[in-house]
Amino acid sequence: MKIRFIAAAAILLFGAALSANAQDKIYSLWGNPIEARVTEIGDNSLYYKAFDNLDGPEYKMSLEFVTKIVYENGKVETFDVPNGRISKRELTDYIGFSVYGSDYRKARSQYRAGKWLTGVGGSVLAFAAINAAVRDDGDYIVPFILGIVGVTNLSIGIPVLKKADRKLDSMLDDYTRNRVGSRSASYNPTFSLGATNSGVGLSFNF
Repeated sequence: MKIRFIAAAAILLFGAALSANAQDKIYSLWGNPIEARVTEIGDNSLYYKAFDNLDGPEYKMSLEFVTKIVYENGKVETFDVPNGRISKRELTDYIGFSVYGSDYRKARSQYRAGKWLTGVGGSVLAFAAINAAVRDDGDYIVPFILGIVGVTNLSIGIPVLKKADRKLDSMLDDYTRNRVGSRSASYNPTFSLGATNSGVGLSFNF
């Protein structure tokens, strides 16, 4: 009798342990899996709830970004990403436009304007310095004017660029904190302004 009781208790504990870990895992282009309860899979979108907040809001994710789902019963469902993989720029814009709409659009436009002004200003300033260095006629009016134009562009472009970068970074923080759902503690994507493969630009790091 005692052995049967112990066996029954062990089975109950084992079942409780299984149910505690009975969550679906959504694997996407973000990398780390999302622990969730999948509620619906449509033609183009996946609907789910965060596993640690099943009474909370329902989230939606485009199937373009889902690579596979591992269900609580062990079943695995895979999805083909169109054209292999989308670029980080496409992913960033998709999230920004779909979640933040006009605010993201304004920040992106502001960022592009700041980047253009900064790039032009730096180029003009460099040209002015080279022009002044190679002149041997003592006439520095043209380099001086070009220098003023370059400094003006930089003085406008850099603050605009930083302001847009702060807005984009704030949106990413908000999305990561309130909209992504259950994530591992090590997941910490960031927007950053700095050197990229094609020069200076905005980088979305996963």
